[in-house]
This record gives sequence, C-alpha cells and structure tokens, in this order.
Amino acid sequence: MAQRTAAATPSTLSLPSDREIQIDRAFNAPRPLVWRAWTEPKLLPKWLGPARFKMTKSEMDVRKGGTYRWEWNVPPSGLVIRGNFVEVDAPRRMVTEEYMEPYPEPSHNTITFTEKDGRTTVSVLIRVKTKEGRDAMLETGMKQGMDEGYGRLDGLLTELR
Repeated sequence: MAQRTAAATPSTLSLPSDREIQIDRAFNAPRPLVWRAWTEPKLLPKWLGPARFKMTKSEMDVRKGGTYRWEWNVPPSGLVIRGNFVEVDAPRRMVTEEYMEPYPEPSHNTITFTEKDGRTTVSVLIRVKTKEGRDAMLETGMKQGMDEGYGRLDGLLTELR
C-alpha cells in the first residue's frame, strides 16, 4: 500500500471553549467507507497516527458499552490509548470516553461523520475537565499527528473504493 505521510488538506482546529478542542477534516469518500476505515481494527494500523510509529495493537468492540485499545511503539515506553463507547450510531456518530496513558483524566469525544455530495466531513470534539488539560493536549503535537494520519487515511480510502 502506498501510504501518504502528509495530509493533502490539513484539518481545521478550533477551540469552542476553555475545555474543548474541535478538529474537522473532509475526505473524498462516502460516509460508510470512512466509518469502516475508522471502526475496523485491521484498518486502523494503516492510517491512525504518524507513520513513524508502528501500531502494535488495535482492538475495538464498536457498540454502546464496547471498549477499544490501541498501542504504538512510541519511544521510550510506548503509547496506549484506550476507552469505551458511550454511544454508537453507525455510520453517523460515536461518543467515547478515552484515556491516553499515563494521563489519569479521560477525555469525552464526540465524532460525527457528515456526508455531502460524496464527501465526508469528520468532526472530532474533544472535551476535557480543565483548560490546563486542554492546553497540555494541544502541546503534544496531536494536530500534526492527526493531519499525518488523515493524509494516510486519504490513501487508504482510495484503495478501499
């Protein structure tokens, strides 16, 4: 698979409140296909996160009450993101409670998939408990990592068509 490493179209980041981050990105693919790439554990390692970090675990039970766990070989000790699905309305919306180890506080994420004219916009709204938590999350470089992963997702969506 020829993986793209930079997003052709960068995402848009906004700060709706002191405790929220919203990232929006349009993909040239129908909503069911974008949902599939977002929710099939075998597809996530092909696009989620920067290419320089290999995803070593991708487990998901995409249903209300289901859980997920993703692991990467990020130096020095790896990266683990885990959570549970609070709501699932396939292929339109999912709500998750997510933990990025070692941070103890979860984020509350609402991800919507909106299709218009064969293009799907994914909106990720991340809510945390404090402004300091939000600012710390922004300082990790998460937007750059998301943009790189979204660029890889563009390539995957083309292959899945």
